[in-house]
Amino acid sequence: MHVARSRYAHLAGFLGALALLGCGGGGRSRGAGAGDAYAHLQWSIYDVGGTAALSCSAVGASTVNVYLKTSGFEDSYNFACADGYDSTAALPPGTYSITVTLYGDSKIYGDSTTVLEQVVATQDLYAGDNPLPTINLFVNSFVLGWSITSGGVPTTCAWAGAAWVALDIYYPGESQPGTYYLPCDDKLDYRTATTAIATYDFGKNIQWQAFLLDANDKELSSGTRMMSYNISSTVQADLGSVVFPF
Repeated sequence: MHVARSRYAHLAGFLGALALLGCGGGGRSRGAGAGDAYAHLQWSIYDVGGTAALSCSAVGASTVNVYLKTSGFEDSYNFACADGYDSTAALPPGTYSITVTLYGDSKIYGDSTTVLEQVVATQDLYAGDNPLPTINLFVNSFVLGWSITSGGVPTTCAWAGAAWVALDIYYPGESQPGTYYLPCDDKLDYRTATTAIATYDFGKNIQWQAFLLDANDKELSSGTRMMSYNISSTVQADLGSVVFPF
């Protein structure tokens, strides 16, 4: 069963256990004064299997939460992921534990608390401006390659009238799949990455199957056999390549 154009059907009703900390502009902030510190942060997103920086929209991210804590003081900020950088309000100088959490877009994941990546660092903040090193956030995504053949000869999605490849992911204990719709255009060979996998899915053994669909979600070729994959936080979830005979 495919849920039309749903990125992740099984997430639609999921309420994340992790709540966003604070709100944009700071959780417990204070008025600026002499000797205050200001942290200037910037971030980049990468897939664990790639070297090129990715956009927030490509991985399905919306918010970067930054939580800072030192002895006797803590503060929290929600920044728009797409901005790529932002600054805190006034902070007391000190040695801080800084937790940076990348959250998924609620339109894609069904809630605003889906964690795509989280990093923790320790940083000394001094009075004045503190430009911090770029925070690199590494996400994982399912990657699927495919080709289409007609009479054993390679052909294109356009020739076959295909609009999508539906990638069905079955998680343990779930009878209905979460479905990614991967666009199928006028090429002979395809290799496409989905939006990011939520961190709570790392370490799970999934079953997956792929189908070639037209624009009305009609199957144009028999689906692939059901296959297994174990999701790792450090190895790209490359599902390999499949062939759709048409």
